[in-house]
Amino acid sequence: LQPSPPLDNNKDIQIRTYQVAFSSFGSLNKMENIRFENLTFDGCNHEVALKIGDGNDCNILYLYASRNTTIQNCTFKNAIAGAIHIGGAGNAYSQYTDIPHIARIDSCLFENNGRNDIEIIHGSDVSITNCTGDGTLDIEPNDDQVIQNIAISNCSFAAFTPYSPSHLSSTSKITAVNCFFDHVISQVGANSKISSSYIHKLSPYN
Repeated sequence: LQPSPPLDNNKDIQIRTYQVAFSSFGSLNKMENIRFENLTFDGCNHEVALKIGDGNDCNILYLYASRNTTIQNCTFKNAIAGAIHIGGAGNAYSQYTDIPHIARIDSCLFENNGRNDIEIIHGSDVSITNCTGDGTLDIEPNDDQVIQNIAISNCSFAAFTPYSPSHLSSTSKITAVNCFFDHVISQVGANSKISSSYIHKLSPYN
């Protein structure tokens, strides 16, 4: 149940099957034209945590500075931390350089994941459509990271945290349309918009 090693600098990879379980697929570092379709990613809960300590960084799938990634009709479940993490490539959390560009997450199901269903720390042109999760869709850049053109539509998540403070000039255009969110925890600037959506509870971002 050890996590997979990073996949670096590869292009044009497609993985398609009906039922495959991964303890932790690993990192896609600076890869291009990657497609996952009809897969089940199972984080295996406690088994993975026992192998990797407390599991705080045990996301199932990392997209680090990858370009043109499609994830379609997949299930992500039982992650100790998050299911999908989109971030930049760098040697430390605060030293992201290359920006992940063009990621499509469509018609995916997220179940019983520990921290977030999807977390976007650093990325551009990310679309999330027709997805359902019982956890959190988290958009949370730091001051040195970029969030651009994040489009969410026809999705349902238990929580949505669009962190888009006005002072963060590198953050632009986060939109959510025709979605259901049980709880939105938000610090929304002028560059973010939620429309034609149902929100059961709204709280400020602390």
